[in-house]
Amino acid sequence: MSTALFSLLIFFSVSGITLNHLDWVSSKNKPQLWQGQLPTDELQNFAPPMSANLLAWLAKHHDLKTPSHFEWDEDANEILIDFEYPAGFAFVVVNTANGQYSIDHQKGSFWQIINDLHKGRHSGTAWRWLIDISAIFMVLFSITGLIILWQNRPKRNTGILLTLLGTATPIVIFLFFVPSITGV
Repeated sequence: MSTALFSLLIFFSVSGITLNHLDWVSSKNKPQLWQGQLPTDELQNFAPPMSANLLAWLAKHHDLKTPSHFEWDEDANEILIDFEYPAGFAFVVVNTANGQYSIDHQKGSFWQIINDLHKGRHSGTAWRWLIDISAIFMVLFSITGLIILWQNRPKRNTGILLTLLGTATPIVIFLFFVPSITGV
């Protein structure tokens, strides 16, 4: 079980360190704006309120897939589509009257993507399952380690003492060194 978790344990450990030091991994990437014109001969194929053709066109021409939010503003003749990605986003506004569109987008750095994957932020269902399953396996791995420790009579007392110390240390640090709101 430990070999199956090896890479994931390293991934979550390293990304945990970078999450604690966000200044190490800040991005210089600024939001960018793309503007364009939908093909006028196909404009009727992108009819609101929800257009699978428009989503397919955006996927083909701008590599935008799986929107998180789709909205049709009939009064303004606009389709608003939001795409969320780890450490990035794309927000599309399409004017259905004239076919003009704009895409406000930003991509994060490699480390920002890693940090968002650590948190499961905008990473999709499969990645959330990976996080949950790996956490379950890590718990099972820890429990089997305790069972093996319990069976090893010569090292049992030292192992139990270290287990208690490892459990108490974060509790003590939390109680005495982590700022908190009291009296609320």
